[in-house]
Amino acid sequence: MKYNAVVLAGGKNKDLITDDLTVNYEALIQVIKRPMIAYILQALLAAKGINKVVVVGPKEEEKMLLANGADLVVGSKESIVDNIELGLDMIKRKFEESQYTLVISSDIPLITANAINAFINDCEKFKGRFGVYYPIIRKEKNLAAYPHSARTYVKLKEGTYTGGNLGLIRSEIINKSADLMERIMANRKHPLKMSRVLGFKFVIKLLCGRLSLVELEKRVSNLINDRCKAVITDYPELGFDVDKQEDLEIIQNLCRTLPNT
Repeated sequence: MKYNAVVLAGGKNKDLITDDLTVNYEALIQVIKRPMIAYILQALLAAKGINKVVVVGPKEEEKMLLANGADLVVGSKESIVDNIELGLDMIKRKFEESQYTLVISSDIPLITANAINAFINDCEKFKGRFGVYYPIIRKEKNLAAYPHSARTYVKLKEGTYTGGNLGLIRSEIINKSADLMERIMANRKHPLKMSRVLGFKFVIKLLCGRLSLVELEKRVSNLINDRCKAVITDYPELGFDVDKQEDLEIIQNLCRTLPNT
């Protein structure tokens, strides 16, 4: 099965967009000789499981984005959730809607078509039993691939994980859980703040390392009124996003080893 994709490219990261740069969006920062988002679009274009691609971001860069594989570009808003809603709405209006949509950030330039296909295949093993699929990466797997990267980790009963920067979701999830999704997205890199969204009991369990993956899935499922599934992936590139200058330096060096860069 093929899925449409929404690429979130409206971020303006002050830690990355320094005074000497001429771009206003994080997605447009040059990695080697290409905008960062071009790597994401290249991977989506090559992925067998992807159909149409909508970019929610800099409308003024529409020509470049279309040339790199986007099917449609729409100007972004301030809120991440608003941008997801906007992308899903444009897919519904302009293209044949799929039951699930891949929502992906524009700041993971190491991503590959193989990683996207593998994540989709892992999700499909659950036969549509969940409304949200979210990739998580084991700490040891991430450190083996990127030993010098600083990631946010959560210690659970089953192990220590970091999260990915994409998800496969049912379109109606956003419509019925917009406020909650906004809070989750805002706190996704802050485990303690995220636990406050989920409840005080989770703060205590998280601090003690006694929170299980199943408990976390059940709690989120109850909050969004649909079943949520954390999908353990062997592709750490799904979680290596560029947030800081140090990340960008690591990415620049790693991308020099990739083909077609």
